Amino acid sequence: AKLASGAGGKILQVVQTLNTTITDYNDSESYRDIGISQAITPSATSSKILIQASVTCGFGNNNQGYSIGFQILRGSTVVPTAPSTSGQTSTFALECTGSNDDDCGTVTFSYLDSPSTTSATTYKLQALARDGRGFTINASNDHADDTTTNNRQRGQSTLTLMEIAA
Repeated sequence: AKLASGAGGKILQVVQTLNTTITDYNDSESYRDIGISQAITPSATSSKILIQASVTCGFGNNNQGYSIGFQILRGSTVVPTAPSTSGQTSTFALECTGSNDDDCGTVTFSYLDSPSTTSATTYKLQALARDGRGFTINASNDHADDTTTNNRQRGQSTLTLMEIAA
């Protein structure tokens, strides 16, 4: 959508959180918080919030690769996601790693939200792995076995919020 001329489209504020902690999550059939959240207080109800996320994750058991889905919440409300279909869970973004538990990857995604408020608003990320499997944030699922000689990587995750004038 094209913004009106004048102040529209200007970035009014930027806030970001950085998560560098390696965290293992056990099997679960439900989305769960992954410790990545950030609050912002819009200056006008007409402001848009540009959400940008980058999450490093790893998963897989018994040398099988898995996918992991992510959703964005504004407070307790899920920001729009893909429509659910029979046998599939709705997700906003999806990351698939390699074929074994030593692999990890980084998924990036963005969304322009319209919270219509001037109250402090918290956005957070949640995740759910395929088949309800466990997963790890910021490293491979098998990070406990990593040594400095096998050159495996770990990562970090960010959530950036930008208030955009309407």
